[in-house]
This record gives sequence, structure tokens and C-alpha cells, in this order.
Amino acid sequence: KHFLPGQSSRAFPILGGRHRAATLVCNDAWQPQLAYVATQDGAIILLVPACSAQSMFPERYDSRSYWRGITRFYGRMFQLYVVFVNRVGTEGSLRFWGGSHIVDPWGEVIAEADEDREHLLTVNVDLSLVRRRRREIPLVREGRLGLLRREIDRLLEEGGDL
Repeated sequence: KHFLPGQSSRAFPILGGRHRAATLVCNDAWQPQLAYVATQDGAIILLVPACSAQSMFPERYDSRSYWRGITRFYGRMFQLYVVFVNRVGTEGSLRFWGGSHIVDPWGEVIAEADEDREHLLTVNVDLSLVRRRRREIPLVREGRLGLLRREIDRLLEEGGDL
């Protein structure tokens, strides 16, 4: 492990406070509930820095396709931009594959860095597309935070999150 788990999932202001973004570092991004919380906190961009190495068992676990699936799902489901930034290079026996990419609010990859070498990726995004997408299909607006809170409280009372 190269990062410690985060202790909060708060969105923060960007672009002079007109918009909000959130960061989910590496393993935290594998927890969809944290992406959900960030989205409900107003994030329209999800930043995902990672140190994902190539799996020792790629036939069973291809980390590239898993990350691609996660980021595309978040873009589509939470209707926001996802900026995935992965380490590239080697350290000992680990090979970090790179493959940084940006996903739009429809879940489509709109830009992608090379794999296996450093690459600077610069992309202009239209943040108004997030609002448009969320109006078309109101998944974020209908998040049902009250229900979620009640069910999480119930699970914790029953001994969850051990």
C-alpha cells in the first residue's frame, strides 16, 4: 500500500468557489459509498490519484480494466467528471502501468494518457455539462440521503463496520 485510507470525504471549492470537487485516493475510490457522499456534497469533479501496479494474476484481476470500469461507472452514475491519475514506472518488482484518463458525465473516456510512460494530459472540460446531465436524468438529486442515513444507523447499531 502506498496511501493510507482517507478519514473524510468532503468536497472542496474550486474555480473561485463556483464549483466543487472531491478527491478519493486510490483504495477509497473502490468504495462507491464515498463517491456517493462526495457527489451529494456537491462535487462535479472527482479526482482519483492512484498507485495501481499491474496485477501478478492479470487473467483473474486486470487492474486496468477494473479502474476503467470504476471511473466510467462513477462518471455515468454520479454524473460528473472523473480524473483518474495513476503512477507510471517501476519500483522493485512492481510495474505501475499509468493509463491516466478523464471520464465525462456520460461515463465516456474523453482523454487518455499513454500507458507505461509519463504523459502530461491537458483537457478543457465544459462543467455546464454536469448540470445538463443531472437535469436530464436526476440520479444525484434523488439521492435519498434520509433513507441512507437511517439504514446506515441501523447497520451500525446491529454491529456493522467492524
